[in-house]
Order: sequence, then structure tokens, then C-alpha cells
Amino acid sequence: MKTSIPCRFLLLVKLIITLSLLGILSPYPQLLGAQPLSEARAMHSMTLTSTDARNIGRDANGHWRLIFKKRQEPMDGIWRARTSAGKPAGDGINRADLSPGVTSRPPNETQWDIAASNAVKILVKEEGWYRVRQPELVAGGLRRKVNPKKLQLFVDGQEQAIRVVGQDDKQFNAEDYIEFYSTGPDTLFTDTKTYYLLEGKSAGDRIKKSQGKGGDPGSESFPFSVKFKERLYYLPEINNGDAENFFGPALDPEDPAFPGFIDIFIGAPKLDPSPSLNATIEIALQGYTAEFHSVKILLNDTEVGTVEFFGQNLEVFQIEVPHSLLIEGENKVRLIPQAGETDISVVDYIQLTYWHRFTADDNAL
Repeated sequence: MKTSIPCRFLLLVKLIITLSLLGILSPYPQLLGAQPLSEARAMHSMTLTSTDARNIGRDANGHWRLIFKKRQEPMDGIWRARTSAGKPAGDGINRADLSPGVTSRPPNETQWDIAASNAVKILVKEEGWYRVRQPELVAGGLRRKVNPKKLQLFVDGQEQAIRVVGQDDKQFNAEDYIEFYSTGPDTLFTDTKTYYLLEGKSAGDRIKKSQGKGGDPGSESFPFSVKFKERLYYLPEINNGDAENFFGPALDPEDPAFPGFIDIFIGAPKLDPSPSLNATIEIALQGYTAEFHSVKILLNDTEVGTVEFFGQNLEVFQIEVPHSLLIEGENKVRLIPQAGETDISVVDYIQLTYWHRFTADDNAL
């Protein structure tokens, strides 16, 4: 005897299956999405070794939660994980009962939320110590009645400690200001680093004060570095892994216009004329040809050394030089290839470290 199934029932079953596949009807309806998670651990430190056995998803409150695809029937409402052998984890102390765990949000998602808020943008182009006064922040959109203790500064989704002068009275007055240190931008795609200042729900991170009592007077100068890092050429044919393929000036004897050398000028402001230690030149060269490379180095027309390396490698060399060779202002570093027409390389960077007087450059040390 044949049993007929109503067409409406079949359509309903198809609809349920479709909704389940789409995640609309799910054992975890609070999860908005899922993505692979490379590793997870049980509450009793039992490692889950099956990489396809768990996912994470985000609930309606924005929290990321841990779920499992491969599981047994629930016992007391808790799904049990399987061991690496594919068997149930078992009972007693070896049992791995897993409840949904909450993980922290990725920094890039935090950054998206901050960028979409009413945070004040502070744009920085160079490394240094920065001070921003209350009138400037108010002009940028900060509330006048903000609680300065709750001011928070973010960069790349991470909170950074700051100094807030005038926060003790919980009023951010016109004579108050914030201070922070910026490393400056270090990317090929922009010359500006963006900081976001906002009023948080709790106290912001602050720079801790040192309790030092001082000491004997130190040296009259300190080691200071100036780096030359220019980007002129993109060389995709150089196989250097995950490193960038943008480089500076080229040492190319095959180029008819190449004069046989390149000169690079590096400034040395506030130079200590009589320090007790030497200066250092650090040179990073990238081989272009898979040949032997030999490059002579001159500082202000005085030979200070020759560096040698082989193939398409990035090599970094440090050369100590007498401090007396340096001059206040621009110093000339000349690079001369020595190994013939196949000795082709490019400059990644050149850094000069010298002794700088304790005198400010443009109001900054």
C-alpha cells in the first residue's frame, strides 16, 4: 500500500532544511556568523586536536563565542568534546565539559567601531612626544564637559597610555592638555598615523610617573640616529619572502647613466664636537643580481670600509667611524660598486648614529 505525502508537508520540510543550512534555524540561534578557529582548549586544559571540530561566532551583544560541530548528545545541556582518537572524552576528572567561552575582539574590529564613533582624530606624521591642548580638542569635536579621567587614546585598535594634565578636578579646562608619545607612521601606504581620542566608560590608561631621586650629572651628549630610507624602485623579481619589494637608489654599473657611484646625504644636527666614543654607520644593501657584490664606503670623501656579500640577499653592515669625520649638517656617504658590471644592488636604508648634544631640535629632543 502506497502512502502519499502531502505536497505542503514536503515544502515545509524543504524550508526547514534550507533555513538550517543558512543558519537561521540553528542549535545556537544567537550566533550571527562563524569562522574557522585554529585552536581551542577545554576547561581542564585538554587540547582539541581536530581543526574542523570548532567554530567561533558572534552573538547579538558583539561577543565572540566558541561552538563545536562534532559532538555527542548533550548531557545536562552540555556538549562534550571528543579526544584526538575520536572517542568521547569520558567521565570523571578526564571529562572535558565545555561551556561557550568568550574571546576578545580582534583589534581591527575595535578600530572600526572607534573610527565610526565621535572620537577626535589626531594626525601624526613624525615620531615624537606630542601635546594637544583642550581648545584644540574641543575644536576637533570633544565635549567641553568631558570627564578627563575617562579620556582614552586609541591607535590601531589598541589603547595607548597618555598623560592628562588637569584631570584631578574631573574638569577639562581651557588650560588643560593631553600628552603622548607617537612612533610615527611606518607603512608604504600612508605618511600619517591616526590616533583617536574619546571619552570611555571607565578610567583611561595613564603614563605612570617615575619615582627616581635623580643622580650625578651624566654625559653632555647622547647617541642619536638619523636614517635615510628612500623608496624609488619596486622590484618584484627579488625573492625575499614576506619582506617588501620597494627599495632606494640603485648601484647599477650596466646603466650608461650611472656615474660609478651614488652619494647619499645624511644630516647630523647638534653634533658633539669632542665625544669619547665613535659614530656608527649602518648600511642595508639588497643584492639584485645573483652574483658577488663588493661595495666601497666613503664618509665625507674618506674611505671607511668595504662590504661584501653574495646573491639576492639583504645584508646589514655596521661600520664604526671616527666621530671627527662628521660635520655639523649634511654628511656625504658615497657607495662605489667594485665587482664589475654584474655587481648590481640597491640601497634599503642607511642609518647614522652619532653623539648629539643635549640641545633641542625644533623644540624637541
